[in-house]
Amino acid sequence: MKPTDQQREIIKLAKTGESFKVSALAGSGKSTSLRMIAKRNPNKKYLYLAFNKLVATEAQAKMPSNVTAKTAHSLAFGQTGYPFANRLTGSIFSAKTHIMSLLEKDIKTLKDSFFMTDAQIFVAVAETYTNFLHTIDEKCEGKHIPPYVWSFSPADKSKQKEWRNAICQAANKVWIEMSSKKSHMPVLHDVYLKLWAMKPKRLPYDAILLDEAQDADPCILSVILGQKHLQRILVGDERQELYGWRGSVNAMQGVDMPELPLTKSWRFGKNIADVANEVLSLTADMRLEGMAESDEVFVGEDRNAICVLSRSNGALIQEAVNCLDENKNVYIVGGTKDAVAYLRAAYSLYRGERAIHPELSHFRTWSELIETAESNLGQMYKPIVNLVKKYGVGVLNVANRLEREILPNGDDADVTLSTVHKFKGQERESVRLLDDFPLLVQDNIFQSEEANVLYVALTRAKKRLIISPFVLFNIGEAKKFFSGEDLHGEGQ
Repeated sequence: MKPTDQQREIIKLAKTGESFKVSALAGSGKSTSLRMIAKRNPNKKYLYLAFNKLVATEAQAKMPSNVTAKTAHSLAFGQTGYPFANRLTGSIFSAKTHIMSLLEKDIKTLKDSFFMTDAQIFVAVAETYTNFLHTIDEKCEGKHIPPYVWSFSPADKSKQKEWRNAICQAANKVWIEMSSKKSHMPVLHDVYLKLWAMKPKRLPYDAILLDEAQDADPCILSVILGQKHLQRILVGDERQELYGWRGSVNAMQGVDMPELPLTKSWRFGKNIADVANEVLSLTADMRLEGMAESDEVFVGEDRNAICVLSRSNGALIQEAVNCLDENKNVYIVGGTKDAVAYLRAAYSLYRGERAIHPELSHFRTWSELIETAESNLGQMYKPIVNLVKKYGVGVLNVANRLEREILPNGDDADVTLSTVHKFKGQERESVRLLDDFPLLVQDNIFQSEEANVLYVALTRAKKRLIISPFVLFNIGEAKKFFSGEDLHGEGQ
């Protein structure tokens, strides 16, 4: 493939050995550009650093022989992971029994002084600890407590410092125990990654190619930027940053390096690019150029798309039920485990019990979830509330049906369903968006991360994008907001 003018500039700068970053819009051939760099520099040893194992495996198969494709975790495991090999787990819930036993005294304090339940305490400590793992900080502090966890804090502001210190103290105890080679507590993969990042070694390569740089967390970024002996090429799209909640720092924005653009998208044509550019115009100067020969944007109802994307798990579950009722073979990206756990957690709230799920654990009651779902900021919860209201006690039958009837892989599927977050980096011939994407302007505040989510969703289709009139209305209202036009008849 002959390089474009933009790709030629990237290849030219790569030959100088200077570190730089490439701002690559959706479908603009960033992987192809990285392959071109490696092919034109056959005597250089490149490390291609991917966000997950699937991407790394696919890259290794396509890249020239002078490229080694890995994830940060696979790099770290070779240096700091082996001692924990027999204790590794993918979920902090696997360590819950050990954590609650370790924190027996802390739990008593949090119960007696701040009237927290066991479920609230575990979620607060676990979420704070997880945030801490994505940094190179040596101790957990108040800044690591996620915003929604503060909903567990006392209303009396004079007691909030004491509460904060108690949560951080508990999280620090978990870190000390989980990172100990002598402990029996299950270990998260991010533990050995953090240990590696805190004392990184010199990497034996000539250059690093960091893919999806906008989603790099401080741990990964600190290692890369610290490798000053080699060339660092960061590639990403700050408009596709979806992981701010887990500590990503958007290296495309925060790292001071020369920057080159990739704006020509070979995934789709002008029509899909035009809709995506409406979202880009809200926050960015760059615009997509759709280079494919033909594509279509259909506004209205059409259930024939081979892929359906949702913003929330609730809408995804309802769509899965609808498709099964239509006798379609359905596949859910990432499997049914998360969707079913979400559904059962919502049902627990409905029954007056605590919901043990990251997205719902901060709700104390079912009525609190309903109230939130009716607000602008809580629109993403509407689908799950409506689903539980619709099926009532039958919700468990829905969960069982999903586990029983959803296909284990997408090979024989009539339709693939996914949340946008899990479909990032993928594409399909035809894609339909569900109507659960929140307003981009809520309570007179522009929701930049929701704009990123919508932009990613709009750029997954290759030939046919199906959207509802609400999507265009949502974008139009956001454009009015930035133009200063009065949205509610009261002025700004």
